[in-house]
Amino acid sequence: MKRKSLMALVLAIVMLGVCTGCESQLTIPRIVTNTKQYNNQINMLIVSRISGSAPESFPQYSVFTIEDGLTCRVDYADANELDLSVMLDNWAADDGKQISGILSLDIGYYTSPAYISTLDTNQAALYFDRTSIQYATEILDKDASTEAFTPGDQFFVCLSLIVDGKPFITEISLRR
Repeated sequence: MKRKSLMALVLAIVMLGVCTGCESQLTIPRIVTNTKQYNNQINMLIVSRISGSAPESFPQYSVFTIEDGLTCRVDYADANELDLSVMLDNWAADDGKQISGILSLDIGYYTSPAYISTLDTNQAALYFDRTSIQYATEILDKDASTEAFTPGDQFFVCLSLIVDGKPFITEISLRR
């Protein structure tokens, strides 16, 4: 009798655990990795839209849409640099996450020919899944001999991370 009661209690505890949300929680490294992936995805979408065009061909304060929920405004442009404000309004990442936020993206160009040399996100704030993350990152071109931007070394600094209203990170640096 005691054994049956004990087995029933164990079974009830297991079922309670399964049915009440024992889903895996995202870890801080996973959130930071996801953010880097979102940043890279955003950058590659922008690069695919602007590559082949000289930076000074973009009029200052002009606005262009990359895709639904992802819009850029030209803050500054000259022969060697294109500075964009990137706005995300429920933009859908490849993994289906809806992301909102803003990035300040400075795109550096080689002098001759005018190929993209760096993507420098000097400040960014993204919001997704009750998560707020602020970061800065720089991605260098791996191959200066071609027009195509090939991501090389990436430097990433997480300035703050807040999940469910709880601050977790005030600053951490990662290099890939």
